[in-house]
Amino acid sequence: LFFTPALLHVSGAVVNLVALTCLVAVVMGVPTATIWVPIVSHVRVPRSLDQRLVAARNWLDAHGHQITVGVCLVFGVYLLVRAALMR
Repeated sequence: LFFTPALLHVSGAVVNLVALTCLVAVVMGVPTATIWVPIVSHVRVPRSLDQRLVAARNWLDAHGHQITVGVCLVFGVYLLVRAALMR
């Protein structure tokens, strides 16, 4: 969400090359962490991660419908309240 504004601030920063490289690494690394952290984790400790992922998948299989209903309910209430306040 804040990727583009962060890059604008980094591009306008007056810092040395090392600091600029660190800033770009942080700005690029944080938003993409949801991609590279699981991949690196799987490469580093595959058995431990596999056990955790199987447990998470089983839990999501058992509770997925409740989560979906809860999210839809919260979002529906939000939309109703927002519509009521716009009148």
